[in-house]
Amino acid sequence: MASRIWTWAAIATIAAGAAFTVGTACDEGGGGPGGSCSQLLCEGGSSQCCVPALPGTWDPTLMICNCPPPPEDGGADGDGDVAADADADPETGSDADAEDDSSDPCFAYPCGPYGLELGDVLEDYQYRPVNTVASDMAGEDGVFDFHDLYAQSPTHGGELKSVLMWVTSVWCPVCREEAPQLETLYQDLQDQGVLVIAVILDGASPGTPATESEGRSYATRYGWTFPAMIMPVGESFDGDWWTPADRAEPGVPLHTFIDVTQMRLYGRFAGFAGMGPPRGTLTEIATEPSWSAPGVREPNFDCAPGVGTESEPNDEPASAVDGSSWPFTMSGVTCPMTVADGMLLDQDLIDLGTLDEGTVIDVTATAGAGSPTYPFFELIPATSSMGYPTMGPSFMGATEVNRQWVILARGQYFVAVVDGRLMSNSYYGGGTVPAGDECCQGGPDFTYDVAVDEFALAVTDGAVTPGTPAGGSMDEGDLDVRTLDVTAGTSYTVHMNAASTDVMDPYLVVYDPDTSAVIGENDDTGSGNLNSTVTFTASATKTLWIVAGYYAAFYNGGAPSYTITVD
Repeated sequence: MASRIWTWAAIATIAAGAAFTVGTACDEGGGGPGGSCSQLLCEGGSSQCCVPALPGTWDPTLMICNCPPPPEDGGADGDGDVAADADADPETGSDADAEDDSSDPCFAYPCGPYGLELGDVLEDYQYRPVNTVASDMAGEDGVFDFHDLYAQSPTHGGELKSVLMWVTSVWCPVCREEAPQLETLYQDLQDQGVLVIAVILDGASPGTPATESEGRSYATRYGWTFPAMIMPVGESFDGDWWTPADRAEPGVPLHTFIDVTQMRLYGRFAGFAGMGPPRGTLTEIATEPSWSAPGVREPNFDCAPGVGTESEPNDEPASAVDGSSWPFTMSGVTCPMTVADGMLLDQDLIDLGTLDEGTVIDVTATAGAGSPTYPFFELIPATSSMGYPTMGPSFMGATEVNRQWVILARGQYFVAVVDGRLMSNSYYGGGTVPAGDECCQGGPDFTYDVAVDEFALAVTDGAVTPGTPAGGSMDEGDLDVRTLDVTAGTSYTVHMNAASTDVMDPYLVVYDPDTSAVIGENDDTGSGNLNSTVTFTASATKTLWIVAGYYAAFYNGGAPSYTITVD
């Protein structure tokens, strides 16, 4: 965000020299942004006249606002604990120097240092109200400040603990999908000390700030009873509000979560995700925020300690398998998605240990008895265990999913298990997710079982010969195996082309069954071409296996088809 109209950091600087103390008056030339204290603002209780913002008495002769004493000190040290100040008498809870606390600028709004990184205290930002509830919260000064939020926090005797600042634009199509859901979210959670505020950033065109009329119309269209604002004239929304990964091309809607008891940035993510992630995060802030220290977030995936055979919390792989003892089985629990700098999945890693080239493994994941979990998993080489590239995902199903892989190179491998509902609907096998299964639930009842076993690869389809195409369809999770007779010294090019790469990304392997060696493999033929091509020269006259597989395949429309040809 660009420059602020006024911040409490600036007030703190002025207060040191202007003696903003109990009962102090400030004249029209000072004590507010641009010296704008007036009779209307004074008697209306504006922070531009009195700190904290309380109604004062206007002296028309001296043109000053006589400010009243601040309220009783309940949490003036800004520690978020209304019941006891850090410097209060431990027996009585009373604070002998409450006057001094209340005159401290940090009482009205937490002092800096300020920033926009996760855990930072936020500056006292300002916006222009465009609906009645925002105007009412803004007070007589007509400006919606962050200190208006802080004034309702437990520090000041209020009940507001958790805020979702939802940033949208009139032109944004996915925002229009989420905007109608916000009112229900707010109504459901407001009794827990939760507030939603909306900032309409752009108007009908990207990069063109929304006008008051556009902002008012947007808020009215969706029937919001929570505050809606636009940017002050000449101000812009700072790109640092977005997660680091999104700052180059900020996306909307932006979901920003604020712990109001400290005015700290608790989490953020951009893009449409439904109400699951916001609901869980807002409730967490209001009930048990994950701060290990001021400004230090520790997302917690220990939602069901002691349940299953996986290690909780899930930041370490399960016990390693050395490849000599099969099958490997594990039971686990899926925790809800959490929000930090982006959305984080509860990903349970199973360490398969070191697997040899040519090993074929079979993985099955099953929902636990009565569990609403949708099983989903991926195979990840250790060299990329923190993310992509993987060797591909399973499909998803309501009860059980299965997939086989050929290990392409000797190394350490992991199976990563998540709840399928947290992923894209396009991965679902056997139909789509029931509407009631909203994203990002989880907990002790969300159990699953995983079994990993070595698989004996075998011929499943007829032979393929050069010049004669062979068609097939890819069943969920399976590998299709065909024979190819080759002559020593002869070069061959094998193609695997999907009938539609929109539903399947082929993965082709040429395999020697005598030595369990991978002769050649390919995922994508070239840039923008998801089909697979393997070229090799036969070292001996023998029979090889052509293994047709996939990196990813979608089964909503049935088994994807493909063609194998050999040149």
